[in-house]
Amino acid sequence: MKHGVGLDFLSISRVFLLAIVVNVNLGCQVQFYDIPGRRYHISKAYDQVTRSLDECRKRCAGDDNCWALMHYNTSNLCALTNLTVVFGYLCDYCFSAKKGNCIQPTTTTTTTVTTTESESTLCTCTCEDSTVDNITKLNERIASLKLPKTTLSMTRRKLTSADDQRPSARGAGAVGVFVLVTFLAVIIVFDLSRFCSRSKE
Repeated sequence: MKHGVGLDFLSISRVFLLAIVVNVNLGCQVQFYDIPGRRYHISKAYDQVTRSLDECRKRCAGDDNCWALMHYNTSNLCALTNLTVVFGYLCDYCFSAKKGNCIQPTTTTTTTVTTTESESTLCTCTCEDSTVDNITKLNERIASLKLPKTTLSMTRRKLTSADDQRPSARGAGAVGVFVLVTFLAVIIVFDLSRFCSRSKE
């Protein structure tokens, strides 16, 4: 098999994209969980003023101590509480809201910067001789994997008797030998007696 080495210089250009993200804060927006038709006890309020519902929301949103608000539609009474109250009173003209988390909406500006880097790499190629076909390679591989059957342990075990050291196996073997010897001895004795009787005549 013949091998050759080829050298080739390739120029590779790499492009890197760098994304710059700029967040612009537009301010905090307070969420409210509206509870219409419910109110808490007025004694729990620490601030009571006359305001519209929207102004009452803004007043609670701007107050760090405010936990919830209550608004009477008939009198525009705005009551703020800083306690964890239970809205357990039914009221047709009441509107309550619990102050939630503060959400900061942001706008995102993305700037893309492109840089180019060039470098040379060394390419080493190994060439194989194409005159050897795949069938020849396959036959060589199969021949190298074959093993002679005469040297296999399975073949050797077929021709070897295993030794059994158990007393029962030895007793059975002795009885078998005794039966065979007795049978042959009986045949030989009968044959000898007949031979002797004929020789006397």
